[in-house]
Amino acid sequence: MLKHFKIKQYILTLFVFTSLKTVFSQTGFDIQGHRGYRARFPENSIPGFIAALDSGATTLELDVVISADHQVVVSHEPWISSKICITPDGMTLEQSDEKRLNIYQMNYEDIRGFDCGSIGNERFPLQQKMRVHKPLLSEVIDAVMEWEKKHGKQVFFNIETKSTSSGDFKNHPSPDTFCVLVYTVLKEKNIIARTSIQSFDYRTLQAMYRLDANIPLIVLSAVPVNILQIEKKFGFKAYAYSPYYSLVSKSMVQRIHSIKKKIIPWTVNDATMMKKLYLWGVDGIISDDPGLLRRICVL
Repeated sequence: MLKHFKIKQYILTLFVFTSLKTVFSQTGFDIQGHRGYRARFPENSIPGFIAALDSGATTLELDVVISADHQVVVSHEPWISSKICITPDGMTLEQSDEKRLNIYQMNYEDIRGFDCGSIGNERFPLQQKMRVHKPLLSEVIDAVMEWEKKHGKQVFFNIETKSTSSGDFKNHPSPDTFCVLVYTVLKEKNIIARTSIQSFDYRTLQAMYRLDANIPLIVLSAVPVNILQIEKKFGFKAYAYSPYYSLVSKSMVQRIHSIKKKIIPWTVNDATMMKKLYLWGVDGIISDDPGLLRRICVL
């Protein structure tokens, strides 16, 4: 009971801290590097994020999970994936190992030891193999800020909360706690004004909206959904709709724009499809190959 009380008190404190309006001022076509630059570099890695920026990405799309010691870790799965990771001493993993390598049951010091880049990714044959660790969100932000100093450019962040209702307290904390932990990092690093939060778990969008009604929220979907019904059910206002690209049509783009939302499809790696979506008027595209996306869609 004491733990829940402290979390509620912390949420109340954040309400006070966020009384000033957040301004999200991104303009132009948004080139989002999916998990960094997954076509060429290990996913959700600092080298991949920096390479995405070097290739012309305007926004870094990344995933976050929570460790046992409540660190915000950049990882697509809330476990150590046997498909892309090996043990600290170089041993391969089996899929059956993933259950015991639940990130929410591990301290970050132990998570950091796993190498998630040296064996590559069979889905991306051009991906460079290199030893990388799963970084903290704060570590990624620091690396990006160093890049910004050198290049005189501002980077946007699109952060996906990886949670499900069935995973509560097993693979991650409750939506409220999850969002408090993420929001705290964003506030400490002073990047709230250039960060959007996206999720398939709309409960986390609801929780983030309660923390800061001005932070841009993005509804992810793999199937057709009614974004207005989702807003009504969960009690938040969405900044954008991010559907799987094959769901998108020109009429959908027009419909989403008619309700004053942006539309940013995921994950588009084919040049022909990139061009088609661009000509239909989407506001941005999430791609594993932001370099290709820039060449195709930005003259």
